[in-house]
Amino acid sequence: MTTPARHPKAVLQEVAQKRRLGLPKYSHYYRGHGKTLTYKALVNVGGQTFEGEHFFTHKKDAECNVAVVALKKFKYPIESLSNTGEQEGEYEEDVG
Repeated sequence: MTTPARHPKAVLQEVAQKRRLGLPKYSHYYRGHGKTLTYKALVNVGGQTFEGEHFFTHKKDAECNVAVVALKKFKYPIESLSNTGEQEGEYEEDVG
């Protein structure tokens, strides 16, 4: 029987709590304006700050992406996650 896929933010919260690192704290920065606004997320876990890999059109996708970045650093197997925030067309490549 396979384990169901899990949401990256929920998994990061569990990992942080198990390691006694406190709750993850998310923040964002953006570029563009109006309908072209895109977001990149940061998350602070236990005093370490991680930055997302891409800009996204939705904050929730940016948060999923940065949660995956943090989980990779914590050596969590990301294959079991439901959303890595990198589905085709959801993010923009960083330029400059």
